[in-house]
Amino acid sequence: MRLPDGGASLPPLPPSPRRRAVHIPSEAAAAVARLTGSVGQLTGATIQLARSLRETDCAPEHGTTETILRDLRKTQAELVKIVDGLRAAEAIG
Repeated sequence: MRLPDGGASLPPLPPSPRRRAVHIPSEAAAAVARLTGSVGQLTGATIQLARSLRETDCAPEHGTTETILRDLRKTQAELVKIVDGLRAAEAIG
């Protein structure tokens, strides 16, 4: 489809934003990031388990899953710190 006046009456388009540089992480950073994602999935599954146990009045088991959740969340936070450190080291080096 052609414009009637060849597009001469259209306002000029603003310049496109600059593309960000592509960053490919090291194998170590990528592996730890995948591990962090897996821990996140485990955390989600454990939350569902804790919820089910709470709803079925299994108090002792619910308490155990809450302890596991605290440990998983702590582990995930530590893994995030490791990934951040690896990324920072890659940016410097």
